[in-house]
Amino acid sequence: MFKVKSRHSHEYAKFIIESLVKKLYASQNEEVDMNDEAENNEQPRIQSLEGLPLKSNLTELHYAQLFFIVGHSAIKMLTFIEQMENDLKKAVSDSL
Repeated sequence: MFKVKSRHSHEYAKFIIESLVKKLYASQNEEVDMNDEAENNEQPRIQSLEGLPLKSNLTELHYAQLFFIVGHSAIKMLTFIEQMENDLKKAVSDSL
């Protein structure tokens, strides 16, 4: 996933982060939500996690996975931005 170099790579990261966050919260209607999403052919989205309790069986691994993905995505996005900046500077200097 993180070797994807496209303008939409942030959408992939967003989808994975949303999925991991959604797994941290308990949901009473989890089966209903999944069936509704399958019928609508839409990507699962976090609608509102306010008021939902965290799952009681969470371990450090759950948090470690989430923080790793968030941090790795941030580093990759910053690297991509720096690369674009360098390409832009090079294009400007070549045109002069």
